[in-house]
Amino acid sequence: MKYALCFLLSLVVGPGYGSPIQDNAAYVNIQKAFPDSVKVFTDRKGAYFEFCPDNTCDLLATSRTTIPQETLLDLGYLYLYYFSDYGVLARWRKQKLSASLAESLLEKNEYSSCRGTSGNEQARCVLRRAATQYGIGLYFVRYDESKRHVEKVKLP
Repeated sequence: MKYALCFLLSLVVGPGYGSPIQDNAAYVNIQKAFPDSVKVFTDRKGAYFEFCPDNTCDLLATSRTTIPQETLLDLGYLYLYYFSDYGVLARWRKQKLSASLAESLLEKNEYSSCRGTSGNEQARCVLRRAATQYGIGLYFVRYDESKRHVEKVKLP
């Protein structure tokens, strides 16, 4: 009976309920501020964090599917908070919760080798180390005339 109830509940609630991505505070914060603008996914070719507030996107991508999803979320959040050029992010960056989440991400043990610098410099260090460790690349994506155009750009 217990298993049947769990099965029925999973059909009603859906696959996202209780998943690590849905429980990640940084993901919840950015998704709440920009509904349907953030996609985090893995396929056989790699792992991706994509932010598309309009017909253009910032994309962090790696061909390594072994990157922990939480790490990819951290990197995407830090990139958006500290470096992305999207004007729509200005108001979100001024929110106390957004700022405190960015600071708390930088305080994680796995990023301790980047401590001792300002927020921007510390975030830059985290992104660059991830680029080395996980092969993370930054891309600008534009949707134009029903085509996807991807251009690699330099990490900050």
